[in-house]
Parts: sequence; structure tokens; C-alpha cells
Amino acid sequence: MVLTELGSSLANALAKINRAPKIDDKILQILIADIERALLGADVSTKLVEKLKGNIREKLRLSELPAGVDVKRVIEKVECAQYKVAIQTKKQKGITVIKEITSLLDSERVAYVPRRGKSNVIMFVGLQGSGKTTTCTKLGYYYRVRGWKVGLVCCDTFRAGAFDQLEQNAIKAKIHFYGDRVETDPVKIALEGVKRFKEKKFEIIIVDTSGRHKQEESLFEEMEMIAHAVKPDDTILVVDSTNGQQLEAQAEAFRKRVDVASVIVTKLDGHAKGGGALSAVAATKAPIVFIGVGEHFNELQKFDTQRFVNRILGRGDIATIVEDMKEQKLDDQKELLEKMKKGIFTLRMMRDQFQNILKMGSFGSMMQMIPGLNNLPKESEEASQQRLQNFLVIMDSMTAEELDGDISLIETNPARQRRICRGAGVHINFIRELVMVYKPFAGFAKNMKKMPFGKNGEMPKNPNQMAKMANFLPENVLRQIGGQAGFMNLMQKFQSAEAGTALQSMQNMQSRMKGMQQMAKSQRRNRR
Repeated sequence: MVLTELGSSLANALAKINRAPKIDDKILQILIADIERALLGADVSTKLVEKLKGNIREKLRLSELPAGVDVKRVIEKVECAQYKVAIQTKKQKGITVIKEITSLLDSERVAYVPRRGKSNVIMFVGLQGSGKTTTCTKLGYYYRVRGWKVGLVCCDTFRAGAFDQLEQNAIKAKIHFYGDRVETDPVKIALEGVKRFKEKKFEIIIVDTSGRHKQEESLFEEMEMIAHAVKPDDTILVVDSTNGQQLEAQAEAFRKRVDVASVIVTKLDGHAKGGGALSAVAATKAPIVFIGVGEHFNELQKFDTQRFVNRILGRGDIATIVEDMKEQKLDDQKELLEKMKKGIFTLRMMRDQFQNILKMGSFGSMMQMIPGLNNLPKESEEASQQRLQNFLVIMDSMTAEELDGDISLIETNPARQRRICRGAGVHINFIRELVMVYKPFAGFAKNMKKMPFGKNGEMPKNPNQMAKMANFLPENVLRQIGGQAGFMNLMQKFQSAEAGTALQSMQNMQSRMKGMQQMAKSQRRNRR
């Protein structure tokens, strides 16, 4: 993942603080120097790095901390109440190292939120080759699968093949498309496309413009004219994370010509430095709304600054996994859990779970969200993804009896193995590997009978019960997530993420009920 190297360097710098027996100004200066090296090495602009260093020095003065405060905790997390009280008297905000790093990606500007039942016009701008056209389709797909009525308008008359690319993408993503092969004026195409989709009550109207460079004055004028004509509700700048420091100047040029309200950062599944993207975001002063983490249409993730920073620091992002599972309706696995509690786990059940994993995006992007599994090299991510897909093809070649029966049906029958492999078009070694992968899962299911579940089948919350549960995991899996301590940390993160999602749902419901009450009062007043 882009910025992984930066994250590792920052995590190592913070680890030095935890190893130090005593924290003084000298240790703090070493930390700041390490952070400076890491950011400059990742192509973050010098101006941005100097600003961050100044903020840390100004707002983290060790001599002013009250006695008894955990300095390490203050530096890293700012969860210390005494420190917050101490700095409130100085009218300063609680700033720590991680909070300052997070602020590089944060914006005071609030991102535009599309409204249901209204035509929301979203205009895309960006450099040539930034992945803008593909991202238009990804955003359209994101809203379509959530029940919005989406239309794509192709206004790129400059690049050869742009019309065909967007049209084919729209067909694959099952999104309505408008373009004109004959018309050469992009402003006319934009006006006509937006007009047609508005007449048909489309809720999300995405306008794709030509990719441009700050030296191409005519294309910038064209972009301004399209913006003036369609009056977009949101203008999104697409930024390629693999470009270097030149991105900052380019982003500044876009900001001066149109009202860049949001940013989407693409190609975050690569291994480039990525610091130029941070500088570009800072130059626009606009919030990042989504990030592209792969080539497929479902590999566009809603951006949350704190979660992203946790991810690149190797701390995972369980909250996003929980939300994705809820959106894909994968969180309701009562039937699966009931069967596993009885010790039942078939190849069909494993196949269904593998398919669910692939629904949530690329294997690599999901591993990035799990603490302990987020440092896999890209080659391992790609190999794991391909392996998963091979297993699915093999299981699709099995009969119902083989999928639902005992594994010995396949394991002890070479004729069945050869038939399945011929159907899947793979070597017989693959089916032997599949059996080896299946057995630990089946063993785990058998052990679930002894697990300390709650009265209603809920997962244990007591630390002692969690520790018992960890012992039932396959040894290699437990080792990968950091042993028993890593498993308990993972369980606690899942539970807190679910609690946070539930709280958000309650707040949303309360807000809706309040709105309905106000509407009812208004109607009563009107009747009087």
C-alpha cells in the first residue's frame, strides 16, 4: 500500500518513545528528527514538514505538563485528562504527534454530502493519467449499489478513446451513460447530459471532464466554462498517489481556477512513496472523500482520516471492516454460527465465506485493515488473492454431495480429485492444498462446542473467556495476529467498532425522529 513505508518509519519513531526509560526534550527532538526524515523520504513537501515540526514544538512543551502525567501517552495519543486541562488554560488544542500527522490529511472544510430525492451534480477534474475516468465509474457504482439513481456524462472530447472507455465502464457497472461522438464542444455535451438526467429525476449526475495539465491553458478555460454552465454541487479533484512533489503545484493550479470542494486519492494499492498526494491535498484545502485501493469498481473506500492514519501505522481499521460487512449485509451470519457451534463446517460454508471476502474488495486492502496482517508484501497479497480465486473455481466444480459431505469423500478418492481438477482446469496439487486449508477451519468448528459463548450466542467479552477462545484458533493463524494478546486486542476492536456503529445508528434515528416531530408541528400550525 502507498505510504506503508512512511507508516512503518513513523511507527518505529514512536516505538523509540515507548522504549525510552525517561522522556525529556532531547528524546523529543530525536523523535521530531525521525518524523522529519520519514516525511521528506516519502516526498512530502518541505513546507508542510516544517509546519508540522513547528506545531509539535509549539504545542508539546514537556516542561509545562503537570506532575504525574504519562508523557508517553500524551505524546502518542492525547488521552490524558490532566494534559487537556493544562492546555485549555492556555487556549490551545490537545496536539500530539499522531494528531499532527493526521492534520496533514484533514481539512476544516466540510465535504459535500449528496441528498436523496435531489439531482446532485458532481464534476470530476484532474491530471491526465490520474485514474479520473475510472474513478467516475467507481463513484457511480458506489452510489448505484446503495440504491441511488446514477448517470455518467462524458465531456472528454480531447482524449482519444475517452468516450468508449466511459461507455464500456458504465455498461459493466450498470450505470446510465450520456455522451456524443459527433459533438466537439464539451460544454454543450455537459449541458445536454445534465439536463436529460435531471428531467429523469436522477439523483447522482457525474460529469467527467478532460484530463489536463496546468500548462494547458485552453483546457483549463474549458473546465471553467463547464463548471459555469452546469453549476456543480461538488467539484472533485482526482489525485494520483504515485506522482511526486509536482502534484502540489498542479493541485494549487486547479484550486485557483475552480472551486475544488473534495479530493479522491487514487492508486493507493501500489507501493510508491505517496507523500506528494499529502502535499496536494494540503494545497487544495479540501477534504479527501474517497480513496482508490484497486482496479475493480468496488475498490473505492470512503475516507476517514483517523482510520487511515491508524492503517498506515500498522494499527488496522476494524471499524471499516464492520461497516463494510453491514453495507454488504454480511454481518448477519446466525445460520453459519449456529452450525459451527454444533461442530459443522462444510466446503460449501467455506466457499460462501471466501465469496464474502471477495465482495468486500481486494484481499490486500482487507488485510491492511487487520492488525498483525497489514504488513504483507504486495507479492503475497496478489498470490493470496489468486489462491482464493483458484479455490473458488475448484469448489464450483464439485457436486452438492462433495460440498456438503465429509471431506473424506474427496481426500480418499483420487478419481473424484481428478474429475474436479479437470472441471476446474487446475493441477491436482491445488485440491490437496484446498483440503489442507479446509481442515484447520473444520477443526476450529469442532472446538466451538467448548467455547464460552453467552446465553444468546454472543461472543465473549470477559478477558479470561477471550483468552480461552484464542486457544481454539489454529496455531499459524494465532501467530500471525500476534498471539493471544493480539487476538484479544482484535476482539476488543471488533466489539468497540460494532458499538460505535450502533451508537451512530441510534443518533441518526434520533435525528430523523426529531425532524419528523418538527414537520408534524409545522403541519399542525398550518392547519390552524
